[in-house]
Amino acid sequence: MYNNIYGYSYSIPAEDPFTGIGIGIMMFYIIVMLLIGIISLASYILRGIGLYTIAKHRGYEYAWLAFIPFFRIYLQGKLSGDITFKNKTMRDTGIWLAVIPLMYGVVVSVIYGVMCLCGMLAIFSMTMHVSAGRILILIMLLILAFAIGLGYEVLYKTLRVMVNYQIYRNMTSGNMAVAHAVLGALLPLYESICFFVMRNREQSNNNETHDADSTEDTEEEQKTEEPQEEMPIANEAVSLDTGDSDEVASDNEITEL
Repeated sequence: MYNNIYGYSYSIPAEDPFTGIGIGIMMFYIIVMLLIGIISLASYILRGIGLYTIAKHRGYEYAWLAFIPFFRIYLQGKLSGDITFKNKTMRDTGIWLAVIPLMYGVVVSVIYGVMCLCGMLAIFSMTMHVSAGRILILIMLLILAFAIGLGYEVLYKTLRVMVNYQIYRNMTSGNMAVAHAVLGALLPLYESICFFVMRNREQSNNNETHDADSTEDTEEEQKTEEPQEEMPIANEAVSLDTGDSDEVASDNEITEL
């Protein structure tokens, strides 16, 4: 407390220590959200360019779907083609890849809606008494939501690994395709970087395969043509042998005469 000559007094408020902590937490939260936004934007752009280029190389007319949310997932599954696992084949992979997250979202929304309804009924009940049955229902719904979420993560990530393996194997070796597919399901931004980096490899691999096939076809044609060229030689040899035998027969006739 300070007093001046005019009799006024004023006080200096003490600094609240929690204010600085709150500002620090807020700044940290903003930085984290900015980083997540930048990573998400980079992943969206890199993945879109990669899928678009691969689809154009394969002759898809709707390659522009690579830049549209939700439909780009369908395009990714379409690029992988049918997936064969042992004796079973999954067709329309793009549809499954796009529909499974929607089904999961609907189921989880229904479960959490029922949980919220049970909680609201417990709060706004006239007696304000929460029965053991309601608590048991809430616990069972939580366990069910956790089990469905875990099953969805395992199923969807496995499907993504198989889809990406189908795409990668046309651009790299089999072992590297498996490694890239697994790491893409575990690490953020890895899948988008792989699509962007390897987007032009498929064309070169297809050209090399086409050149190899053309070389093999040429060699086969040469092999089939070689016997045809040898046939006239064999015929000439037969004709010469026949001519020689005729000459020998004529000589024998002259000798007899």
